Amino acid sequence: MILCSYVGVDEKEDVQLFYYFIQSESDPDRDPLMLWITGSPGCSTISGLLFEISMLLFCVSVFVS
Repeated sequence: MILCSYVGVDEKEDVQLFYYFIQSESDPDRDPLMLWITGSPGCSTISGLLFEISMLLFCVSVFVS
C-alpha cells in the first residue's frame, strides 16, 4: 500500500510537508516505521525515494530506432 499526502507542521498548519507512506511488504505490524525527510525547493522527493532508499534498479541503454 502506498499513500501520499501533506501534513501540517506548525500550529496553524501553514507549513506543509509532503510525504509518501509505503507499507512494509514483509510484516507491517512488526517492522519499524522509518521517517525519511528529503527534498527542497527545486528538488523532488521522488528522486530520494527511487535512488536512495528503494530496491529499484534502472538499466540505462542507448535507444536505436
